[in-house]
Amino acid sequence: MNSQSDLERITEELERYRGRDPELSRLIDLYQEVFRVQESTRLKARSAPGIVFDEARRRLSSGHFILKGRGLNIDAGLFREAALALGEVFSRVSGDRFPSQEILALPQLRPEAISGFASDILSNRVDYLNQFAMGTDFNEETVFLFLYSLVVPFFQAEAENYRGIIKESGWKRGFCPFCGSLPRYARFHQEDGRRILFCPLCRSQWRFPRLSCPFCGNSDHKKLGHFYLSEDKAHRADVCNKCQRYIKTTDERSLGREVIPQVEDAVSLPLDYLAAREGYQRDA
Repeated sequence: MNSQSDLERITEELERYRGRDPELSRLIDLYQEVFRVQESTRLKARSAPGIVFDEARRRLSSGHFILKGRGLNIDAGLFREAALALGEVFSRVSGDRFPSQEILALPQLRPEAISGFASDILSNRVDYLNQFAMGTDFNEETVFLFLYSLVVPFFQAEAENYRGIIKESGWKRGFCPFCGSLPRYARFHQEDGRRILFCPLCRSQWRFPRLSCPFCGNSDHKKLGHFYLSEDKAHRADVCNKCQRYIKTTDERSLGREVIPQVEDAVSLPLDYLAAREGYQRDA
């Protein structure tokens, strides 16, 4: 599938959900533009693999994710270009000027530090964003969403080099085989119901046992459960009562189509609210 049809399919799915729930319109407006910027950046960021395939295979067979102990080289010029474009999106949707220029002026975001910032995102060493956000009209969560959305296409472009290797490896661990991030979404495959986890950072997907918690490994069915929102049986939150965490899931068999996990995640915020109210936490 070529890139343009990917973007068209994303837009089509977002519009499908807008028609079903008009209250999501503002959120959908934001994500339509975010996904557009990400896709444009991903195409420009394509490059040769940074880790040779034999080494990647060795890492996976040893239970290590491919980027373990390695950084990600990011083109500073393209990063800035994408940041300004994404800043315009956030400004337009919010109605207030988003401080993208000021964010780019942070020491951690200067051209010579961009690759290090990518490592900070992976290890969640971004406490300085809270202090920065306090001096703006935007909260820490929005600033983090901006920066996280910004690095996604760079990780995705690099991860795509290893899709075949990851599939061949039979990886079934609870963290991403490429970047090591914890999964953010899951889907039950349309054909056979197998569980597939989704990485929010590099958008890799991999199989994982249905009756097991990806976060703590709990497989005691008495401590696993799920709940739905209203009468929508296609979307649910799978919960673990051992670690009190959850992962949202779409059952493609109920919808009758293959879904796009980043779209499903964006339009299923009510499930997050319900899970939080019930005392469950999200890890990604």
